[in-house]
Amino acid sequence: MNSEENIPEANEQAAPQTKDKNIRRLSPKELRRKISRLQSKLDEATKLAAESEANAKELQQAKEKIAELENQRLYDQAEAENYRKRALRERSELLRYNGENVLRDLLEVADNFDRAMAHAGTADKESLLSGFAMIRDGLHKLLGKYEVKAMPGEGETFDPNIHEALTVCPAPEKEDGTILAVEQQGYYFKDHVLRPSKVVVVQNPKEEKQGE
Repeated sequence: MNSEENIPEANEQAAPQTKDKNIRRLSPKELRRKISRLQSKLDEATKLAAESEANAKELQQAKEKIAELENQRLYDQAEAENYRKRALRERSELLRYNGENVLRDLLEVADNFDRAMAHAGTADKESLLSGFAMIRDGLHKLLGKYEVKAMPGEGETFDPNIHEALTVCPAPEKEDGTILAVEQQGYYFKDHVLRPSKVVVVQNPKEEKQGE
C-alpha cells in the first residue's frame, strides 16, 4: 500500500525532469526553431501591448476633445442667448424711441417759430413774411431729409389712390378730372402714402344733345 501511495508523488516530481529531458533531447536546429517561435510570440505580445497603450491614449484624447467641444457648445449657446436678449432689448429701445431724431429736428423748427413770434411785434410785414417763408422752407427741407415728399397737385390728373376729392367744380378751359385746387397737401413717406391730398376736381356739365 505504501508503495502505491507514493506513485503520484513520484510522477509529480518526475514531470519537470521529463520536460527538461525533452528539451535536452532537441537538436540545436530544433531548439533554435523553438526559440524563434517563442520570440515571435513575445514580439507579437509586445506589439499588441504597444497598440493597446496607443489605443488607450487615443481614447483618452478623444474623450478630452469631446469634453472640449461640449464646453465650446455650451459657451456658444450662452453667447447666442445673450445676443438674442441684447437684440430684443435694443429693438425694444429702438421702437420706444423711434421718432427721437425726428422730434429733435422739429425742435429746431419750433425754435425758429418762437424767434419769429418774439419779433413779430416790431418787424414789418415784409420781414415777417420773409421769416415765415424761411421757416417753411426749413420744414420742407427737414421733411425731405426723412424721405417725406409732397404729392403732385394743381393741374395734375385726379388719382383716387392718392387724392381725396372734397368737391367738384366746373372749369370749361380744363378737362374733367383735372385737379383745380389743393385744399390740403398730401405727402408720401418713401413709397407709401402718408396722407392723401384733399383737392377740388374739375367736372364740367355735360352738353345736352340737340333735340332733347
